[in-house]
Amino acid sequence: MTPGIDSLLQQPSGACVRKTQALLLFWRASYGNHPARSVSKVTRLTRELWELLDNKETKVEEIKARLTALRDARKKVQQELTKARQQLRPILTLRQEAVLVLSELLD
Repeated sequence: MTPGIDSLLQQPSGACVRKTQALLLFWRASYGNHPARSVSKVTRLTRELWELLDNKETKVEEIKARLTALRDARKKVQQELTKARQQLRPILTLRQEAVLVLSELLD
C-alpha cells in the first residue's frame, strides 16, 4: 500500500472514517489527480488503431503493431486492476465488500 493509506489505517480511532479515507487515497493514487494521464494509454492506442483502420492505405504491419500494443496495454491494466483489488479487499468491511461485488467492482 501507499504510505498515506498505511498511516491512516494505523490511527487509533474512527475505523470507518479511516477506511473511507484510505479508499479515497487509494483511488486518487491509482486513478486520479494525474493531469498527464487524462487520456489513458489504452484509450490513446484504441483511437490510434481506429485511425489506422480508417486509412485504407495503412500497412498490415502498422495495424499488427498497434493491435499488439493495445493488447499489451489492456493486459497491463487488467494486472494493475487485479493488484488494486487485492490491496483493497483486506481494508473493507464485509458490507463494503458486498456493495463493491454487487457493483461489479470486485469479483
